[in-house]
Amino acid sequence: MTPTTRQRTPFELLRFTATPVTAELALLEVEGRFAGQRGRFGRRPLLVVETGAGEPRELAPVRDAADDECWTGTFVAPIGAAGGGSFALAVRGTLLDLPAPDLLGNGDRLAALAREANLLRREIETLEAERDAAAAQARAVREERDAAVTEARETAEATAAQRIAALEEELDTAHRVAAADAAQAREAADAERLAAVQELERRVQEAEDRAAARAAGVDVLRAELAEEREQSLATIADLQGRLDDALALAAAGPPPPDPPTQVIEPWTEVTAVRPPAEEREPTQPQPLRLGEHTPVTELPHRHEPHLSPWVAVVALVVVVVLVVGLLAGLLS
Repeated sequence: MTPTTRQRTPFELLRFTATPVTAELALLEVEGRFAGQRGRFGRRPLLVVETGAGEPRELAPVRDAADDECWTGTFVAPIGAAGGGSFALAVRGTLLDLPAPDLLGNGDRLAALAREANLLRREIETLEAERDAAAAQARAVREERDAAVTEARETAEATAAQRIAALEEELDTAHRVAAADAAQAREAADAERLAAVQELERRVQEAEDRAAARAAGVDVLRAELAEEREQSLATIADLQGRLDDALALAAAGPPPPDPPTQVIEPWTEVTAVRPPAEEREPTQPQPLRLGEHTPVTELPHRHEPHLSPWVAVVALVVVVVLVVGLLAGLLS
Protein backbone atom coordinates (compact mmCIF):
# COMPACT_ATOMS: atom_id res chain seq x y z
CA MET A 1 0.00 0.00 0.00
CA THR A 2 1.82 3.06 -1.30
CA PRO A 3 -0.71 5.84 -2.09
CA THR A 4 0.39 9.05 -3.67
CA THR A 5 0.92 11.85 -1.16
CA ARG A 6 1.69 15.52 -1.51
CA GLN A 7 4.60 15.51 0.93
CA ARG A 8 6.79 13.00 2.68
CA THR A 9 7.51 13.15 6.40
CA PRO A 10 10.98 11.81 7.18
CA PHE A 11 10.51 8.97 9.63
CA GLU A 12 13.08 6.55 10.93
CA LEU A 13 11.51 3.31 12.18
CA LEU A 14 13.30 2.07 15.29
CA ARG A 15 11.00 -0.71 16.39
CA PHE A 16 7.77 -2.28 15.20
CA THR A 17 6.65 -5.31 17.25
CA ALA A 18 3.51 -7.39 17.67
CA THR A 19 2.74 -9.13 20.96
CA PRO A 20 -0.28 -11.49 21.23
CA VAL A 21 -2.43 -10.52 24.18
CA THR A 22 -5.45 -12.78 23.75
CA ALA A 23 -6.57 -15.35 21.21
CA GLU A 24 -8.06 -12.55 19.08
CA LEU A 25 -6.05 -9.40 19.82
CA ALA A 26 -2.44 -8.44 19.49
CA LEU A 27 -0.58 -5.44 20.88
CA LEU A 28 1.32 -3.50 18.18
CA GLU A 29 4.06 -1.11 19.27
CA VAL A 30 5.68 1.38 16.88
CA GLU A 31 8.75 3.36 17.86
CA GLY A 32 10.53 5.74 15.55
CA ARG A 33 12.08 9.13 15.06
CA PHE A 34 10.60 12.03 13.08
CA ALA A 35 13.06 14.52 11.69
CA GLY A 36 12.32 18.04 12.93
CA GLN A 37 9.48 16.92 15.21
CA ARG A 38 9.51 18.36 18.76
CA GLY A 39 6.99 17.52 21.45
CA ARG A 40 3.48 16.22 20.85
CA PHE A 41 1.63 16.06 17.56
CA GLY A 42 -1.34 18.33 16.93
CA ARG A 43 -3.14 15.24 15.67
CA ARG A 44 -1.89 11.82 16.80
CA PRO A 45 -0.60 9.44 14.08
CA LEU A 46 -2.92 6.58 13.05
CA LEU A 47 -2.00 2.98 12.19
CA VAL A 48 -3.62 1.83 8.96
CA VAL A 49 -4.04 -1.98 8.79
CA GLU A 50 -5.07 -3.67 5.56
CA THR A 51 -5.95 -7.31 5.23
CA GLY A 52 -7.21 -9.21 2.24
CA ALA A 53 -10.63 -9.71 3.89
CA GLY A 54 -11.94 -6.16 3.70
CA GLU A 55 -11.36 -2.42 3.67
CA PRO A 56 -8.35 -0.87 5.43
CA ARG A 57 -8.88 0.03 9.09
CA GLU A 58 -7.49 3.10 10.82
CA LEU A 59 -6.48 2.38 14.40
CA ALA A 60 -5.98 5.18 16.89
CA PRO A 61 -3.18 4.69 19.41
CA VAL A 62 -4.19 3.38 22.78
CA ARG A 63 -1.40 5.52 24.12
CA ASP A 64 1.50 7.40 22.59
CA ALA A 65 4.48 9.26 23.92
CA ALA A 66 6.95 11.68 22.35
CA ASP A 67 10.45 12.31 23.72
CA ASP A 68 12.41 14.84 21.71
CA GLU A 69 12.50 13.28 18.22
CA CYS A 70 11.49 9.79 19.39
CA TRP A 71 7.86 8.80 19.23
CA THR A 72 6.25 5.63 20.58
CA GLY A 73 2.73 4.49 19.87
CA THR A 74 0.81 1.45 21.08
CA PHE A 75 -2.10 0.02 19.05
CA VAL A 76 -4.49 -2.92 19.47
CA ALA A 77 -5.18 -4.93 16.27
CA PRO A 78 -6.76 -8.28 15.40
CA ILE A 79 -4.40 -11.22 15.85
CA GLY A 80 -4.79 -12.19 12.18
CA ALA A 81 -3.57 -8.78 10.98
CA ALA A 82 -0.39 -9.11 13.02
CA GLY A 83 0.69 -12.20 11.03
CA GLY A 84 -0.50 -11.52 7.49
CA GLY A 85 -1.47 -7.90 6.92
CA SER A 86 0.13 -4.74 5.58
CA PHE A 87 0.69 -1.69 7.74
CA ALA A 88 1.18 2.06 7.25
CA LEU A 89 1.48 5.05 9.55
CA ALA A 90 -0.75 8.03 8.72
CA VAL A 91 0.87 11.33 9.80
CA ARG A 92 -0.65 14.69 8.76
CA GLY A 93 -2.36 13.13 5.75
CA THR A 94 0.75 11.21 4.71
CA LEU A 95 0.95 7.41 4.69
CA LEU A 96 4.30 5.93 5.73
CA ASP A 97 4.69 2.27 4.78
CA LEU A 98 5.74 -0.02 7.62
CA PRO A 99 7.24 -3.51 7.34
CA ALA A 100 5.70 -6.53 8.97
CA PRO A 101 5.98 -6.37 12.77
CA ASP A 102 8.33 -8.54 14.73
CA LEU A 103 6.48 -11.19 16.70
CA LEU A 104 7.66 -11.41 20.34
CA GLY A 105 7.71 -14.55 22.59
CA ASN A 106 6.88 -14.81 26.27
CA GLY A 107 10.11 -13.26 27.48
CA ASP A 108 9.92 -10.58 24.92
CA ARG A 109 6.34 -10.23 25.84
CA LEU A 110 7.18 -9.58 29.49
CA ALA A 111 9.80 -7.09 28.50
CA ALA A 112 7.34 -5.39 26.19
CA LEU A 113 4.77 -5.34 28.96
CA ALA A 114 7.34 -3.88 31.36
CA ARG A 115 8.29 -1.25 28.86
CA GLU A 116 4.58 -0.61 28.27
CA ALA A 117 4.02 -0.33 32.03
CA ASN A 118 6.90 2.16 32.32
CA LEU A 119 5.50 4.14 29.44
CA LEU A 120 2.09 4.05 31.01
CA ARG A 121 3.55 5.11 34.36
CA ARG A 122 5.42 7.98 32.75
CA GLU A 123 2.33 8.95 30.80
CA ILE A 124 0.27 8.84 33.98
CA GLU A 125 2.80 11.03 35.74
CA THR A 126 2.81 13.39 32.82
CA LEU A 127 -0.96 13.49 32.78
CA GLU A 128 -1.03 14.06 36.53
CA ALA A 129 1.50 16.85 36.21
CA GLU A 130 -0.50 18.35 33.39
CA ARG A 131 -3.65 17.91 35.44
CA ASP A 132 -2.06 19.62 38.45
CA ALA A 133 -0.79 22.42 36.23
CA ALA A 134 -4.20 22.76 34.61
CA ALA A 135 -5.83 22.75 38.04
CA ALA A 136 -3.39 25.38 39.30
CA GLN A 137 -3.94 27.42 36.18
CA ALA A 138 -7.69 26.97 36.57
CA ARG A 139 -7.46 28.08 40.19
CA ALA A 140 -5.38 31.09 39.18
CA VAL A 141 -7.83 31.89 36.42
CA ARG A 142 -10.73 31.40 38.82
CA GLU A 143 -9.10 33.59 41.46
CA GLU A 144 -8.28 36.19 38.86
CA ARG A 145 -11.82 36.00 37.59
CA ASP A 146 -13.21 36.26 41.13
CA ALA A 147 -10.97 39.26 41.79
CA ALA A 148 -12.04 40.84 38.52
CA VAL A 149 -15.68 40.12 39.32
CA THR A 150 -15.28 41.55 42.82
CA GLU A 151 -13.52 44.61 41.47
CA ALA A 152 -16.13 45.03 38.77
CA ARG A 153 -18.90 44.60 41.35
CA GLU A 154 -17.30 47.16 43.64
CA THR A 155 -16.75 49.52 40.74
CA ALA A 156 -20.33 49.02 39.58
CA GLU A 157 -21.64 49.55 43.10
CA ALA A 158 -19.56 52.72 43.49
CA THR A 159 -20.71 53.96 40.07
CA ALA A 160 -24.31 53.07 40.91
CA ALA A 161 -24.02 54.87 44.27
CA GLN A 162 -22.61 57.95 42.56
CA ARG A 163 -25.30 57.78 39.92
CA ILE A 164 -28.00 57.36 42.57
CA ALA A 165 -26.60 60.32 44.53
CA ALA A 166 -26.54 62.42 41.35
CA LEU A 167 -30.10 61.38 40.50
CA GLU A 168 -31.28 62.17 44.03
CA GLU A 169 -29.62 65.58 43.81
CA GLU A 170 -31.24 66.19 40.43
CA LEU A 171 -34.57 65.04 41.86
CA ASP A 172 -34.23 67.41 44.82
CA THR A 173 -33.32 70.24 42.45
CA ALA A 174 -36.30 69.41 40.26
CA HIS A 175 -38.58 69.34 43.33
CA ARG A 176 -37.29 72.72 44.46
CA VAL A 177 -37.71 74.20 41.00
CA ALA A 178 -41.20 72.71 40.73
CA ALA A 179 -42.11 74.06 44.18
CA ALA A 180 -40.80 77.52 43.22
CA ASP A 181 -42.70 77.42 39.94
CA ALA A 182 -45.85 76.27 41.74
CA ALA A 183 -45.50 79.05 44.33
CA GLN A 184 -44.93 81.61 41.57
CA ALA A 185 -47.91 80.27 39.66
CA ARG A 186 -50.06 80.43 42.83
CA GLU A 187 -48.94 84.00 43.47
CA ALA A 188 -49.72 84.96 39.89
CA ALA A 189 -53.11 83.23 40.11
CA ASP A 190 -53.83 84.96 43.45
CA ALA A 191 -52.84 88.31 41.97
CA GLU A 192 -55.05 87.74 38.95
CA ARG A 193 -57.88 86.56 41.19
CA LEU A 194 -57.46 89.62 43.45
CA ALA A 195 -57.41 91.93 40.42
CA ALA A 196 -60.53 90.22 39.08
CA VAL A 197 -62.26 90.56 42.46
CA GLN A 198 -61.29 94.23 42.69
CA GLU A 199 -62.52 94.83 39.16
CA LEU A 200 -65.75 93.02 39.98
CA GLU A 201 -66.16 95.07 43.17
CA ARG A 202 -65.53 98.26 41.18
CA ARG A 203 -68.12 97.26 38.63
CA VAL A 204 -70.56 96.33 41.39
CA GLN A 205 -69.93 99.70 43.06
CA GLU A 206 -70.46 101.49 39.77
CA ALA A 207 -73.63 99.48 39.21
CA GLU A 208 -74.82 100.33 42.72
CA ASP A 209 -73.99 104.01 42.15
CA ARG A 210 -75.87 103.97 38.86
CA ALA A 211 -78.76 102.15 40.55
CA ALA A 212 -78.76 104.72 43.37
CA ALA A 213 -78.63 107.55 40.83
CA ARG A 214 -81.44 105.94 38.89
CA ALA A 215 -83.39 105.44 42.10
CA ALA A 216 -82.85 109.12 43.01
CA GLY A 217 -83.83 110.13 39.48
CA VAL A 218 -86.89 107.90 39.69
CA ASP A 219 -87.85 109.52 43.01
CA VAL A 220 -87.43 112.95 41.46
CA LEU A 221 -89.38 111.88 38.42
CA ARG A 222 -92.06 110.38 40.63
CA ALA A 223 -92.30 113.64 42.58
CA GLU A 224 -92.43 115.64 39.36
CA LEU A 225 -94.95 113.17 37.96
CA ALA A 226 -97.07 113.47 41.08
CA GLU A 227 -96.91 117.27 40.87
CA GLU A 228 -97.72 117.27 37.16
CA ARG A 229 -100.48 114.79 37.84
CA GLU A 230 -101.97 117.07 40.44
CA GLN A 231 -101.66 119.99 38.04
CA SER A 232 -103.16 117.89 35.27
CA LEU A 233 -106.01 116.81 37.54
CA ALA A 234 -106.61 120.45 38.50
CA THR A 235 -106.51 121.43 34.83
CA ILE A 236 -108.87 118.61 33.97
CA ALA A 237 -111.22 119.65 36.79
CA ASP A 238 -111.14 123.28 35.57
CA LEU A 239 -111.73 122.17 31.99
CA GLN A 240 -114.47 119.84 33.18
CA GLY A 241 -116.14 122.77 34.97
CA ARG A 242 -115.82 124.93 31.90
CA LEU A 243 -117.16 122.09 29.79
CA ASP A 244 -120.12 121.69 32.13
CA ASP A 245 -120.78 125.45 31.94
CA ALA A 246 -120.48 125.39 28.18
CA LEU A 247 -122.80 122.41 27.94
CA ALA A 248 -125.30 124.14 30.25
CA LEU A 249 -125.16 127.32 28.17
CA ALA A 250 -125.50 125.33 25.00
CA ALA A 251 -128.52 123.53 26.42
CA ALA A 252 -130.15 126.84 27.52
CA GLY A 253 -129.70 128.48 24.11
CA PRO A 254 -128.40 132.01 23.30
CA PRO A 255 -129.87 134.88 25.44
CA PRO A 256 -132.13 137.55 23.74
CA PRO A 257 -130.36 140.75 22.73
CA ASP A 258 -130.88 143.76 24.99
CA PRO A 259 -132.87 146.72 23.50
CA PRO A 260 -130.96 149.93 22.89
CA THR A 261 -131.28 152.37 25.72
CA GLN A 262 -132.28 155.91 24.98
CA VAL A 263 -131.53 158.71 27.37
CA ILE A 264 -133.85 161.73 27.21
CA GLU A 265 -132.48 164.84 28.67
CA PRO A 266 -135.08 166.83 30.63
CA TRP A 267 -134.09 170.26 29.36
CA THR A 268 -134.51 169.34 25.70
CA GLU A 269 -137.69 168.76 23.91
CA VAL A 270 -136.57 166.26 21.39
CA THR A 271 -133.65 163.91 21.84
CA ALA A 272 -132.45 161.85 18.99
CA VAL A 273 -131.00 158.45 19.45
CA ARG A 274 -127.28 158.45 19.12
CA PRO A 275 -125.75 155.90 16.82
CA PRO A 276 -123.53 153.22 18.24
CA ALA A 277 -120.03 154.12 19.16
CA GLU A 278 -118.52 152.10 16.31
CA GLU A 279 -120.62 154.07 13.73
CA ARG A 280 -119.89 157.47 15.06
CA GLU A 281 -117.17 159.60 13.71
CA PRO A 282 -114.57 160.55 16.15
CA THR A 283 -115.02 164.10 17.44
CA GLN A 284 -112.86 166.29 19.39
CA PRO A 285 -113.74 166.39 23.03
CA GLN A 286 -115.55 169.64 23.97
CA PRO A 287 -114.31 171.55 26.92
CA LEU A 288 -116.58 171.59 29.87
CA ARG A 289 -118.19 174.84 30.90
CA LEU A 290 -119.06 175.83 34.37
CA GLY A 291 -122.73 175.39 35.14
CA GLU A 292 -123.39 173.12 32.21
CA HIS A 293 -124.60 169.54 32.70
CA THR A 294 -123.26 166.85 30.40
CA PRO A 295 -125.70 164.05 29.86
CA VAL A 296 -124.38 160.55 30.55
CA THR A 297 -125.30 158.05 27.96
CA GLU A 298 -125.29 154.45 29.05
CA LEU A 299 -123.44 152.25 26.60
CA PRO A 300 -125.29 149.21 25.34
CA HIS A 301 -124.47 145.88 27.04
CA ARG A 302 -122.14 143.70 24.89
CA HIS A 303 -122.30 139.95 25.33
CA GLU A 304 -119.07 137.87 25.46
CA PRO A 305 -118.76 135.29 22.72
CA HIS A 306 -119.55 131.76 24.00
CA LEU A 307 -117.29 128.69 23.17
CA SER A 308 -118.84 125.98 21.17
CA PRO A 309 -119.43 122.81 23.22
CA TRP A 310 -117.64 120.66 20.65
CA VAL A 311 -114.57 122.90 20.75
CA ALA A 312 -114.44 122.44 24.51
CA VAL A 313 -114.76 118.68 24.18
CA VAL A 314 -111.96 118.52 21.61
CA ALA A 315 -109.72 120.63 23.81
CA LEU A 316 -110.41 118.37 26.81
CA VAL A 317 -109.58 115.25 24.78
CA VAL A 318 -106.34 116.79 23.56
CA VAL A 319 -105.32 117.72 27.13
CA VAL A 320 -106.10 114.19 28.38
CA VAL A 321 -104.03 112.60 25.56
CA LEU A 322 -101.11 114.90 26.33
CA VAL A 323 -101.26 114.10 30.06
CA VAL A 324 -101.44 110.34 29.40
CA GLY A 325 -98.47 110.53 26.97
CA LEU A 326 -96.45 112.51 29.50
CA LEU A 327 -97.19 109.98 32.27
CA ALA A 328 -96.23 107.06 30.00
CA GLY A 329 -92.91 108.76 29.07
CA LEU A 330 -92.02 109.41 32.71
CA LEU A 331 -92.84 105.88 33.84
CA SER A 332 -90.75 104.31 31.04
